Amino acid sequence: MDERLRGLQREAEARPSDEGAAIRYERALRAAGEEEALQARFRLKFACPLRFEELRAGADPAIRRCERCQRDVHYVDDLALLRERVGAGECVAFFAGRFGEAVAHLAADEALHGASEEGSACLVEFTRQRIELGSAPIEAGLAASFDPWLLRRHQVFPIRIEAGTLEVAWASSDPVPRELSAALQGASGARPLRVFLAGAGEVERALDLYSPEPMLMGIVAPEIVPLMDPPPEES
Repeated sequence: MDERLRGLQREAEARPSDEGAAIRYERALRAAGEEEALQARFRLKFACPLRFEELRAGADPAIRRCERCQRDVHYVDDLALLRERVGAGECVAFFAGRFGEAVAHLAADEALHGASEEGSACLVEFTRQRIELGSAPIEAGLAASFDPWLLRRHQVFPIRIEAGTLEVAWASSDPVPRELSAALQGASGARPLRVFLAGAGEVERALDLYSPEPMLMGIVAPEIVPLMDPPPEES
């Protein structure tokens, strides 16, 4: 880092809430190709120490409430939407496996800056524990009690009921849609739900082993009822 950059750095760090100082320093970092230093500033500003799973859940599984700052946090899985929501000052959650990519995307946008601001948007990590279905203890007969069409359409597999909680494997890192969550909980007696991440191939193999194939529904033709009496036969 040359002396000019160091001077801009000292200026930005001495006045952390000064947007102008932040923008000047970050533009210089971009021009110098100092991506790590640039992203470190954005991570410091936007990254929240809380996780999405720790926030209070509501009716919409993609939105949770942060009690610390009394704001809603919206889960997004698209970088363009991430930028749009952060630009609008909204707090967002992003999959932990792509969190570095999310920070880099924000840092590359010159319309944003790393200066500290009161009530600025937060970037929250969304994590889901990975499970290996091939070695997981699976409750025999559990999957057969669920609608096989539902399980295969959503690529979700019921693993077991543990301490009153229904544990399932899902081939997605997204929050569980409300409709799917309600269907799984309803089929298991409205139990709390814990979701693990598994590969699509693992889920498909588990369904083949433990869940019956959905039956093909035949179409039965209705009985034909004549609209009028048939003409008398000729003698």
